[in-house]
Amino acid sequence: MKLGYTGALATPRAQAVPVAQASLTAHLLSCNAAQLREEISELILQNPLVEPLSSESEPSFPAASAPETLGEHLSSQLRINVTDRELLQVCLFLVYSLDRNGYLRESEEDVCRLCGCSRRTFQRALAQVQQLEPTGVGARNLSECLCLQLLARQPADELALAICRHHLEELAEGCLPPLGRSQAEVDRAVSLIRSLSPRPGSQFDSSPVPFLLPDLRVINQDGQLAVELENQPQVPVLSPQCAALLHHGTEQEKQYIREHLASARSFFFAIRQRSSSLLTVASFAIRHQEDHLLSRRAVPLSPLTMTDTAQALSLSISTVSRAVKDKYVRYDGHIFPLRALFTSGGTAAASRQQIVQSIHAICGASPSRLSDQAVAALLRRQGIAIARRTVNKYRRAILQEGGLDP
Repeated sequence: MKLGYTGALATPRAQAVPVAQASLTAHLLSCNAAQLREEISELILQNPLVEPLSSESEPSFPAASAPETLGEHLSSQLRINVTDRELLQVCLFLVYSLDRNGYLRESEEDVCRLCGCSRRTFQRALAQVQQLEPTGVGARNLSECLCLQLLARQPADELALAICRHHLEELAEGCLPPLGRSQAEVDRAVSLIRSLSPRPGSQFDSSPVPFLLPDLRVINQDGQLAVELENQPQVPVLSPQCAALLHHGTEQEKQYIREHLASARSFFFAIRQRSSSLLTVASFAIRHQEDHLLSRRAVPLSPLTMTDTAQALSLSISTVSRAVKDKYVRYDGHIFPLRALFTSGGTAAASRQQIVQSIHAICGASPSRLSDQAVAALLRRQGIAIARRTVNKYRRAILQEGGLDP
């Protein structure tokens, strides 16, 4: 099913629908292709008047096996390295308390109370955990995480260690104080710090990797993008016997048939509305981000929020949110979330991605490290009016996301 921009943006005229129908329509709109297939299977099981369109089974998709979790990876190392049973129990408690990035967020007091151990045992257990691979796990904060990775490199770089221990915030803000070293030495230390992983545990995941089933496909037709649905399950049909059943049997049997017939028709209507709304929202977003997609992402995303989309299409924000939720798009050999076409943060003139790229370009072009105030002034010359504090916020976000700002 394909829909060009003209057809996709022709929003159907609003009409009053029963509350139950509106609820079902909203529910199916929030379902992705795999979830819709489950809803249809349940309908066929529960409604005797509905049957599959054909007897052929739809293609099945393999479920990925669960990968090794961070806790499993670390605990297998501990069982080899730690022979003290009491110490091992505290170590295991610690590794299964780490967050998804490998950080220990539990306080020393809480761990001692929950494990019934002394502070000395806690310190020994923490030291054991912080020796495990990947290096950096078990840290209580970013500074400690980076220091653990630096100490694992022998000989350790003392200047990089000093920066991580005492000047990490200044590094993120691009205003390191004088360190009594040459600029070349400082640059080498900073380069080493940027090569470290601020989230050593993120390579592991505690949940199975889902099989992505895109709901939409974007086609490039001579430089014009068109959208179509794909991987949609077959819509079931009414049993050929349902019409005959309405003319035979007792009144109670006829009422039973009418109720199930109304339920089936309501479901079919909701599926049609889902397809229409999904194509409408996706087509608008793709048209708005056409330059970004056609340039193979060399052009940053244009500012576009779900609220903007809802207003432009005369839809409710909840409808747009449900249409975007858990939907994936296939285009140019890649699969990405439909949500990735919408921006958050930024300004009316520039998206967050555009601002981040501009900050990188400004800092990269400067021979010296610029202050937040200087970066904000240069951004204003580009038409991006943000405050010094906002520049600092973006730099901190870049640091947390794993890329130390220049």
